[in-house]
Amino acid sequence: MKKYFIAIALMGIIYTAKSQNVKPLESFEKTIENNSLMLDQPVGFVKTEPIKNTGMMYEYAVIDTTKHIEIRYAVRSLIERVKEYKKWQETKKEGEIRTDPNRMVRASIMAIGMNIANEFTKPPAIQQFPLESVKKDFNADAGFFTTITPTKNFGKNYKFCMMVAIHKQDIADAYTFILSDDMENIKKYITPVIFNALRFKK
Repeated sequence: MKKYFIAIALMGIIYTAKSQNVKPLESFEKTIENNSLMLDQPVGFVKTEPIKNTGMMYEYAVIDTTKHIEIRYAVRSLIERVKEYKKWQETKKEGEIRTDPNRMVRASIMAIGMNIANEFTKPPAIQQFPLESVKKDFNADAGFFTTITPTKNFGKNYKFCMMVAIHKQDIADAYTFILSDDMENIKKYITPVIFNALRFKK
């Protein structure tokens, strides 16, 4: 089982690294539009510039200083990767193996958690949303979440980070990072309106 998690995590790290190699040239608004997503910016939150870090690049962030909560958003499009994968399937040679991009979201959130977790000793506990709930709340085909203590490199002075990953077949994986210096803030203020702010269009 341990070897299995290591293998999955390594796959996720490679996949995540490839996703971050290309510097986004378009606005976040254009990115979500091109990937059938929508974002309802939570009331009381204002835009804040993304910070440079080596753990996980993200494209957009909002903050509510009165509640000491910052929310970051990242989108990893699958459209071109799926096209490449399907093209490879048509011409693949004997013995060649590739992973379907649609099957990487769980490994990716695990790899991201490992990248940004402080004093990482074991894979983060990844929980999966029930299919009915993730469809209703995010219009997604799959969704996962976990909570970690982030490194200073990624989390600055925040002590807690809740990560949410949602997946739409052939379209994109989208990530939400909810950061606070107090877990009670997350429990108190993170309503469904905030939690489900980034979701796929119906």
